[in-house]
Amino acid sequence: MSDTILSADQGHWTKITLNPPDKLNNFYEEMHLELQETLKRAVSAKEGVASLTGVRRGLCAGREKRKPAFAGR
Repeated sequence: MSDTILSADQGHWTKITLNPPDKLNNFYEEMHLELQETLKRAVSAKEGVASLTGVRRGLCAGREKRKPAFAGR
């Protein structure tokens, strides 16, 4: 796993941090897949809550336009 999705067990909850490289609003397919795996691990560990946050300012719904769009899986 790369360092674009960071997770930390906080006891009864998991903190998940989006850490996209290079640009603001950079959420691409590889990050999407990593986020899915991180959430699956949190569920299998019986964590009650997951908090999703971002490292950079301006991280919001959007995608990197220079990379192809991805289909939900």
